[in-house]
Amino acid sequence: MEYQTDKLKFYALAIFLVQVIVLVVLQWVFAQNFSVIGAIFTLVDAAFVVYLIYKYEREKKGRILSISRVLGTDTKDALIYGQIGIIIYDDDYVATWCSELFEERGIAIVGERLTRAIPGSEVLLNGESDKAIFVIDEREYEITRSEADRVLFIKDVTDINEVNRNYEDEKIVLGLIHLDNYEETIQYEDEQKIANINTNIRQKIIEWAKEYNAIIRRIRGDRFLVVLNESEFKEMLDDKFSVLEEVKKEANDLNVAISASMAFARGTSDNNELDNMINDLLELVLSRGGDQVAVKAYGEDVKFYGTSSEASEKKSKVQVRVLAHTLRNIINESDNVFIVPHKEADFDAIGACLGVSRFVQAFNKSTYIVLRDISIEESARTVIEDYEDSIEERHALISEEEALEFVTKNSLVIVVDHHSLDLTSAPKLVDNCKHIVILDHHRRKQESTIP
Repeated sequence: MEYQTDKLKFYALAIFLVQVIVLVVLQWVFAQNFSVIGAIFTLVDAAFVVYLIYKYEREKKGRILSISRVLGTDTKDALIYGQIGIIIYDDDYVATWCSELFEERGIAIVGERLTRAIPGSEVLLNGESDKAIFVIDEREYEITRSEADRVLFIKDVTDINEVNRNYEDEKIVLGLIHLDNYEETIQYEDEQKIANINTNIRQKIIEWAKEYNAIIRRIRGDRFLVVLNESEFKEMLDDKFSVLEEVKKEANDLNVAISASMAFARGTSDNNELDNMINDLLELVLSRGGDQVAVKAYGEDVKFYGTSSEASEKKSKVQVRVLAHTLRNIINESDNVFIVPHKEADFDAIGACLGVSRFVQAFNKSTYIVLRDISIEESARTVIEDYEDSIEERHALISEEEALEFVTKNSLVIVVDHHSLDLTSAPKLVDNCKHIVILDHHRRKQESTIP
């Protein structure tokens, strides 16, 4: 089926061609001037074209049946107020009827093939999707297809989508910025050097944040709280946090070991949740060596930006001492201690088990290494077998089943050389203990899955 506009163009063109041909033949055969005849042909031609257009428009208006004649004036007004429309089409996807929504907006639909009137509508008509968004005359329409009735239901969603975009763009993003090794560095520098550090490094962080209209407040010497909205944060993401490299460059020029670690939380209007997220994220970044950015949208995985090199964990002597005292207190409060390596235990894991075992024994606690009946790398297993007697003189090696028999409510599990539950060699033991310590030198890719 040809749609009506194409038929009209074809008829008009055909008439004009016939007119020209006849005039040329008459002129050539009779060698006379047939201007009068030509004028008659032109008038007849014009009249016929006008008739065709009038007939087409009349038929078209006859198909655009006002919805008020079917459902009443109130329904018509309600649909127009709600910016809702209906299109009915035939087997050739030509619109045969539509409600007043498009007509009032001066958009010609009836008699037009839908794939031409609504670019991209093929995804609806061929069944790829039952609902999609289309842009028509700079307005966004959500169109839903009813295949059984060959009907399209249209909803103008321009305004609501704009509101939703504005809402998303204005969501709060919270961030923490930490200057790695700042406090340790300024302890041993003179006033002039400290002033240079503050001017060239700390102030650079502040100026960078203000470029994105962020509110930044120093909450302690080496840490800043950052508040900005989602649209501004997206610009930060596009920049890939280039300030990290600027901080390192300034630090190198000043001959100090200072870098920046950042954490940003987004995707929820619960400010308490955002606060918890950024603190956990910053801890994660520092455990991975710092000098990078962790970004997490609520309900999604953590994404990292910045350095791609495997940095070693940055801990000052003070931090190490604090951690050691904390671990000592945890051990002293425990009834017994179980040390667990990862699956396919290698030399790193086994060496860590033996070292931690001796450390715990120094506090006169019952200490067990879960090394029986687990998977061990072949080379490591050979060494254990060769020195089995010597190892068993100094350490208690047990299986996971045996360990479960000794568990109390105050038992402590020390997980070494890994931080993921799916990697541990004794998952039941880990699940059954409330007190767990993780000792791992690997860079964490996400929050630990060990409770």
